[in-house]
Amino acid sequence: MDDPEIRPTLHDLWNRHLLRPIPPSSRDARVADVYVDLVDYDGYIAGIATHLLQGITPAHAPRPNPELRSRLARMQAELEDEPLAQVNAYLAHLDHLEELAVVAGRDKTGEGQSVRT
Repeated sequence: MDDPEIRPTLHDLWNRHLLRPIPPSSRDARVADVYVDLVDYDGYIAGIATHLLQGITPAHAPRPNPELRSRLARMQAELEDEPLAQVNAYLAHLDHLEELAVVAGRDKTGEGQSVRT
């Protein structure tokens, strides 16, 4: 591992992730639609992080999801009240996922077996 601080940081972020539930879905159809993409991205990043923590090197570094961020930012500008609060919660969760993805992307241990994610 190039940076000895990466693994403890990844472990800490993962523990925080486990304590941070995905925000709930919405009754607003516009917000509920983007919720599915957030859940999918959460699973993608979680899969890569857990492989790394088990010593399994993923086939590729985690990818950011700028399209999801862009959709949420557009919604943030258009919505009010409860749907806006949910979009803000989704953006906060996406911020956390992207932080986890950045650290996971720096973990290049090369240890363990390679796995396709």
